[in-house]
Amino acid sequence: MCSVGDRTGEVSEVEFRILGALEVIDDQGTPLPLPKGRGRALLALLILHAGQVVSTDRLIDELWGEKPSATVTTALQGLVSGLRKLLEPSRSSGETPTVLKTNSPGYLLAVDADQADALRFRRLLNEAAGVPGPEQTAIVQAALDLWRGPALTDFAYQPFAQGEITALEELACPPTSL
Repeated sequence: MCSVGDRTGEVSEVEFRILGALEVIDDQGTPLPLPKGRGRALLALLILHAGQVVSTDRLIDELWGEKPSATVTTALQGLVSGLRKLLEPSRSSGETPTVLKTNSPGYLLAVDADQADALRFRRLLNEAAGVPGPEQTAIVQAALDLWRGPALTDFAYQPFAQGEITALEELACPPTSL
């Protein structure tokens, strides 16, 4: 389960949203201040692959393209450090991260599936497939209610997001047969 520590050391759950503009919401319903630029794109990439290790090589390729600078690894580590401070503000510098973990060969956003709206959306659709009638309609509606706008709207023109945008939109609006 992913959680963020508040200033008192208490642990609270957060919600990661990509079904619309990128948002991270704390347990009080307050959006966290997100980084700009590559830090924001890094967070989106990690949310897309929540619960999976994303290799450093892939992150560098997606965020910097084909010809990154010689200091790109240090730059990526800086972005990860900034996200860790955002997601675990009360974690001390010597303490092992629990939300954004280093896991060879890259990084892992350790979240419960229901804390990421896209994962919850897919889970609900899978659940609905095995339920008949009005109950199925209610579950599908609950899944569709997670949408706040176009998926990954902040990253519509980013290559890393385009395939996922298409996949999510096809699940939300399956083609109808005539």
